Amino acid sequence: MKRWGSLTIPILTSGVLVLGAWVLPAWGQGENPPANTKAVGATSGHGVTLVEQTYKGNEADTAKELIGLENKWTEAAKKGNADGVAPLLADGFVATDADGSVHNKAQMLARIKTDKWETNQISDLKVAVYNGAGVVTGTWVGKGTSDGKPVDARERWTDTWVTIGRWQCVASHSSPMK
Repeated sequence: MKRWGSLTIPILTSGVLVLGAWVLPAWGQGENPPANTKAVGATSGHGVTLVEQTYKGNEADTAKELIGLENKWTEAAKKGNADGVAPLLADGFVATDADGSVHNKAQMLARIKTDKWETNQISDLKVAVYNGAGVVTGTWVGKGTSDGKPVDARERWTDTWVTIGRWQCVASHSSPMK
């Protein structure tokens, strides 16, 4: 049997106390806000908005700005105005569509020019802001033609925005809703 020295227990006890003092305050900070927290106005159940939980200051303004950019993108795409969408997308932009296809910025803009929409609208937007980045989620309903094929779809989407001198979308992902 291995023998414990006289200092071993006080050293172990001190180590546990130091570790506990470091871990427990972080552990008690609460949970992440629920996924259905609205970016502006609604509370997470903790009495503050998701944006307020993430940051202090102008984050509510950032959320409103990103929602405005999403609406601008939707309106321009509905009109086939690729030039209106181009400045919103980063050069390295990548989109993964609900069918699993992947498109870069040039491919996305080319598609916008040829798509014809009776309905192209977004709703249920939620925003999370993270140190110069933002994630916007929502629902899209579209009816029309894309790539010459008829579309009558309802999808959930996620757009990731970063500040590159201005807000630009770097990635977009869509999933079909059943």
